[in-house]
Amino acid sequence: MNSKKSDASNKTRLRHGGYAAIMTVIVVAAVVVANLVVGTIPLKLDLTSKKMFSLSDQTLSVLKGLKEDVTIFGMFKPGEEPSNISEVLVRYRDASHRVKLESLDIEKNPAFSKKYDTTGAGISPGSLVIVAKDSGRSKVISYRDLYDVQVDPQTGQSQIQGVSIEQQVTGALLYLGSGRVSKLYELTGHGEDSFQDLGLSDELRKENYDVASVNLTTTKDIPADADILAVVSPKTDIQATEAMAIKAFLDKGGNALLLLDLQQKEAANLESVINLYGLKTLRGFALEGSDDHHMSGNPVFLFPDFADHAILTPIKQQKYPVMMPAALGLDLSQNAKQYLRIAPLLKTTSNSWLRTDLSNNSETRIASDKSGPIVLAYAVESRKDDPAAKVTRIVTVASSRFVNPNILPQFPGNKEFFMNSLGWIQNRSDSLSLRPKSLYVLPLQQNGLQAALSIGLIAIVIPFGLLIAGLIVWLKRRHR
Repeated sequence: MNSKKSDASNKTRLRHGGYAAIMTVIVVAAVVVANLVVGTIPLKLDLTSKKMFSLSDQTLSVLKGLKEDVTIFGMFKPGEEPSNISEVLVRYRDASHRVKLESLDIEKNPAFSKKYDTTGAGISPGSLVIVAKDSGRSKVISYRDLYDVQVDPQTGQSQIQGVSIEQQVTGALLYLGSGRVSKLYELTGHGEDSFQDLGLSDELRKENYDVASVNLTTTKDIPADADILAVVSPKTDIQATEAMAIKAFLDKGGNALLLLDLQQKEAANLESVINLYGLKTLRGFALEGSDDHHMSGNPVFLFPDFADHAILTPIKQQKYPVMMPAALGLDLSQNAKQYLRIAPLLKTTSNSWLRTDLSNNSETRIASDKSGPIVLAYAVESRKDDPAAKVTRIVTVASSRFVNPNILPQFPGNKEFFMNSLGWIQNRSDSLSLRPKSLYVLPLQQNGLQAALSIGLIAIVIPFGLLIAGLIVWLKRRHR
């Protein structure tokens, strides 16, 4: 009897094993067939969180508007193209019949380097050279510029923060189409911060800005080739003659970027320029009372709310915060003329205040404080009745410290805001979202209640739930 039971049990196990083997063969065959079928479909999906291998709408628009054929030469030995670069370049070729790709071993083609090396520094392996067929214009993109490299100010070590392939290639295509760069002049003579000191020179160069300086205490007028005047944290007021020169420049359709900080004395001449375009500064500094809108324990390091504006749209899409430290307040002046279009960009919450008593260091609200919200940045357009007049664009920000080199690596949204502001000022809508695709991972920000709930869920609810589930299973098995 036991022998018959054993034979039946063996037959059952054998039958089940046979079924399992057959099912395994079927599954393996299905996987192989599925891979063969998928391999024949010309479909690629970019599942990376930052769409590292996808082209933006701006790039597709630029490619659609190409007027001549271009060739992107990769300085790679054939078969040794970096996959992260070649994958993006293939998207350019597939998106436009005017784009062609070629690989070239630069070490074996010195004549090519001599022809397209305009700086005399040589073309290094890994670089890209983009050449327009008809105009003959060319642009060299070094291998280093294909990545967003930041230097840690504390350790001095370089770190890759993101990839800049699309930013660089599309920027080169824009240059090849126009043959010009935007001329950006920095005002000097009042202790201003320079873009070189802030570590922004390379970023500006990559986006086709030619940066120079102008000292209006020694030069009567802003140079005629100026597209933008940048005033970055002057430590003293400008002179009345300088104010007149800036006003004349703006009145003729010039543009400006004003990054302001609190000065020891009121800057009446600079204020007169700001007033002319509908704004005024509020002497004091903003403090934020909402825990999720400032850095922990520091209410003057602000995370302002965003308005709806072209400058901010790409930043909101990427869910980057902008951090504004030690900011002034901005408000509308009595000179807000009808032809001015004034749009707030960044502002604090209603639970904020402006500290006007600069001798008081309290982090809590006092009687003399001005209640929020406080606007920290404005975009202004001057559109006069004359249709032939150029449109003047100005962005005014109530802090220059948001582009401090100690802060920029930690908050990529700050650089986005800075560069997008320049792009909007120049009406370069095709470059507003062409920033390096950051490898930055957005930190989780929680207020006190959210943090307590998270701790309770992890430390109490989940372990207790697992304990109850285990107890139920144990009781059911015991009573079988």
